[in-house]
Amino acid sequence: AHWDLAARRAGVPLRSLLGSAGNTTVKTYASGVNHPGIAETFARARDKGYRRFKIKFAFGEKQDFRNLAEAYDCMEKGEELAVDANQGWDLPAALDQVRKLQDYPLFWIEEPLRCDRPLGEWKELASTSRIPLAAGENLRSRESFTAAVSSGALGVVQPDVCKWGGLSVCKELAVEILRAKRRYCPHFLGSGIGLLASAHLLASVGGDGLLEVDCTPSPMRELLAQPFPAVEEGNLHLPDAPGLGVDPDLEGAKKYITRYQEIR
Repeated sequence: AHWDLAARRAGVPLRSLLGSAGNTTVKTYASGVNHPGIAETFARARDKGYRRFKIKFAFGEKQDFRNLAEAYDCMEKGEELAVDANQGWDLPAALDQVRKLQDYPLFWIEEPLRCDRPLGEWKELASTSRIPLAAGENLRSRESFTAAVSSGALGVVQPDVCKWGGLSVCKELAVEILRAKRRYCPHFLGSGIGLLASAHLLASVGGDGLLEVDCTPSPMRELLAQPFPAVEEGNLHLPDAPGLGVDPDLEGAKKYITRYQEIR
């Protein structure tokens, strides 16, 4: 909120106050995709402009690879895919599953191990994989991020501005990630306000990072961040208005809540 206010008072978009990369768009991917309904979810996200997707993993090998096959069967030319194990494997299982994923053109494998596992385990796993490992949403200190980045185990680092550190600390961390020649891709699942904050930070620091956008239908996410930015051909277009560039539609949100309560 303070960053938004400072940018509004300065009369500039938040990304301009945060940095100087000058980007007005950021690359995105649609997350929150789960079984059943992968094909339907991809189609809905594609209609909204997404060209990259991430599916949940670590539900058991048979189910995981059925889901992976369904995802690839419904993908169109030029589209990309990642998987997210949500800390679902120990090291032996991760070594086995990551080995079996090497033939797939994934842009990363996310949280194959628990975030509190020794960095030696992460480094061992990374040494066996041509696909980058991604993590960071569950780290909670500057020291743990610095250690993870310097270890070389992570190709993709994913701090979340709403879970730890805020914009001030995550801005410094994003610069550190890029200097280490790693990919900064902010994790985010939640409100439109947090999503825009993540997008502005990503745009401000540059790099080739991707913005996570939950593709689960959520009217309140958009109502609380109007005008909600559009995604076209996999890129989210940031507003040029001062600050975050969005404001909550409080009347629309109240009407939605009233309708929801009536339905329940």
